[in-house]
Amino acid sequence: MVEPELRDGRSDGLMRQTICKMKICLGICVLIIIVPIFTIIGIRSNCAKPVACSEDWFGVRDKCFYFSNDTRNWTASKMFCSLQKSELAQIDTQKDMEFLKRFAGTDMHWIGLSRKPEDSWKWTNGTTFNN
Repeated sequence: MVEPELRDGRSDGLMRQTICKMKICLGICVLIIIVPIFTIIGIRSNCAKPVACSEDWFGVRDKCFYFSNDTRNWTASKMFCSLQKSELAQIDTQKDMEFLKRFAGTDMHWIGLSRKPEDSWKWTNGTTFNN
């Protein structure tokens, strides 16, 4: 069977091949554009979002810190934090430690670490201290 010629002299089979190649090129171009966009969106969604802290509080990654100027013992400080719907500071990372050292300066502040005699150190949220 002889393929019918189109007006411009090309055969129908050649036209189909050309269309197929164009579709493949278009698909590749779409992938080249879409893959980086979704990669960037995925990376940005994994980044830590800044936390909104109350006035006089310092936001660091996903935490808010408050440095009180009042003098209290550990128990009263823990109670004060509870009334603020918060806890004494828990140091989870080296970055937390660096932040606290920088902002606390030479002043003394309580953190949420305590222990009962013959027991291991625990944070106020109940997790065991792990240095």
